[in-house]
Amino acid sequence: MTKAMPSRGPRLGTWLTVLASGAAIACALWLLWFFFWRIPAVNRTHPPGVRSVTTLRPEFTGAPDGVVALQDGGAFYFDGGNSSSSDGTGVLAGTATRADELREYLIPTKGEIQSVAIGPDGTLWATTILDNPTWPPVEHGTIVRITGNVMTTAFSIPKHLGYASALVAAPDGTFWFALADAHAVGHATRRGDTRVTILPRPIKPDTLALATNGNLYVAERGRPIIVRLSPQGKVLTLTSHHNVGALAAGPANEVWFTEEHSNRLGRITPSARIEEVETGSYMDTSAPIAVSNDSVWFAAADGVGRLSLRDRTSVAISLPNRPRSITSLAVSKTGVIWLTEALSDGRCVAECGAIVRITP
Repeated sequence: MTKAMPSRGPRLGTWLTVLASGAAIACALWLLWFFFWRIPAVNRTHPPGVRSVTTLRPEFTGAPDGVVALQDGGAFYFDGGNSSSSDGTGVLAGTATRADELREYLIPTKGEIQSVAIGPDGTLWATTILDNPTWPPVEHGTIVRITGNVMTTAFSIPKHLGYASALVAAPDGTFWFALADAHAVGHATRRGDTRVTILPRPIKPDTLALATNGNLYVAERGRPIIVRLSPQGKVLTLTSHHNVGALAAGPANEVWFTEEHSNRLGRITPSARIEEVETGSYMDTSAPIAVSNDSVWFAAADGVGRLSLRDRTSVAISLPNRPRSITSLAVSKTGVIWLTEALSDGRCVAECGAIVRITP
């Protein structure tokens, strides 16, 4: 009778198979960790000088068109048209607080907000556009004051001047506004007294910047011409190397602007000389811009760009949502950056947007 041989445990081949399987599993787990956690973690790391990037999603449909930094460190944002209002009788707007709370409301009006500016006393001013019930429709505008969800007309713009688009507030409580159809800019006091200055015919102004010395800079997006209007009424025409995207006033009587389809920013010196500064970030059409005490912030194809005023170094800040476009930028007195972005992704039934706060 043959006796069974005693078991000597797993053979060498079995052990090699187990080791190979374990190595394959470990490799697969490492790859999952690397691509789904490590790389996103690196991408979430903010560049030096940026502490946090916070995204807030408004409840109303449509993408916010503009944002203004408030004196308390928060922001006012708005959806310019009333397409997002169910009955078309108002503009949807809201405020974002430093505690990341959103308060949204409807501002009753039959018009559309074109631009908003904040006065030195914290008053919100806006330009609106209205359509007359005639055919063909005649567009005209108003300058309004916004208090909470109430819009009060300060004065109406004469119909032959069209409507006002861009708006900028002056330290003395007055403000300037662009009259594109009239090739002009207007200056108004809080009482409604206005003065209109006709610009060179090639200019249909839609972006403004008021330097700290009182010089007003005016441009038309998509054209290389910039007009400087002094407080004494003298007009000087400048020519950029590229088409202008948007203007923004900086410290020390400087004005900065984005250049369309370029990776450079333009700088207008106090002596009215135009310089170009390399940023390394490509800018598309009408890229918005804002200037703080130490940096120039601008919308770029890869997120938000930041150019140091001290050493002219530039960094790019990636945004979590990878927006289709950044629609506006604003900087508060504390240096906090607010921006609005338009999104088109799987979370949106139609186009939607977000409010982003960048804390340096």
